[in-house]
Amino acid sequence: MTGRGGKMPSKTPARLCGNNPVVPDIRAQKCVHEEEKPGVEAVRKTLADFGAQVISEEPYGDRELTYEIQKRTRGRYVLFTITSSPEKIVEMDHQLKLNVNVMNFLFVRVEE
Repeated sequence: MTGRGGKMPSKTPARLCGNNPVVPDIRAQKCVHEEEKPGVEAVRKTLADFGAQVISEEPYGDRELTYEIQKRTRGRYVLFTITSSPEKIVEMDHQLKLNVNVMNFLFVRVEE
């Protein structure tokens, strides 16, 4: 689902955990492709460290942010579709909050 102009929706749903696949919406901190890699690599490493199975990774490219985050108005969006246990989601959530290369993220349970 996209908002106006084909952009991702500005409002994000509440965080949910469960045994179903989890889809985080990751906004990496840097916009330039070469500078963006640390944010995406940090997410990949965190997912691997906690044993999450990555089903797909879809880059959405650079987009305007709905509101300024860390004095930035643009961000690189990457959609990871993963499978993980609820306990691991809580731990990954904590680790991603501590990572300075990740501006914002969201875990969403996908109903089958």
